[in-house]
Amino acid sequence: MTGRETKRISDLVRLLEEISSCHETLGGVVQSKIDAMRRADMDGMRMVIRKEHQLVRRIHECEGLRRQLTDAIGQQMGLPAGRARSMTLSQLADRLSEAEGQKLKSVAGKLREALSQVVRLNRLAGAISARVLGHLKAVFDSVATDGDRSVGYSGSGRPVTVRDSRLLEAVG
Repeated sequence: MTGRETKRISDLVRLLEEISSCHETLGGVVQSKIDAMRRADMDGMRMVIRKEHQLVRRIHECEGLRRQLTDAIGQQMGLPAGRARSMTLSQLADRLSEAEGQKLKSVAGKLREALSQVVRLNRLAGAISARVLGHLKAVFDSVATDGDRSVGYSGSGRPVTVRDSRLLEAVG
């Protein structure tokens, strides 16, 4: 491998380390969101969701750079255009020197762990959200009479019932 190819591999390793770090931070943010959900802390959830969106945006930017860098590495290796992008990091590492391949596999393992943690926490957050929504539905169903079934929500977030909608239709 030439010095230029080695530089690109080093750049890819650094970029993957940054992506991994972003995912580790994202895992902490998702955990904070879960904690805020459990406390019913709406302001806390808003703040955490903003952080989450910023991190996801940065991860998407890094992923675009990763694809470009991987394509350039693949072209230098003589692979067809776009082929290296679709390869796993382990497959790409197998085509490199022992030292570079080991670096790439190491950072890939770290990234895999961070991603697994985020996936697990997101599943937990989804399950909590589903339970909260189920609970709220049961609460609304228990306080509504047959003629008061909700048909939607007003601008203020209050449930609008069939009786309310008819009243609105009659008066304008």
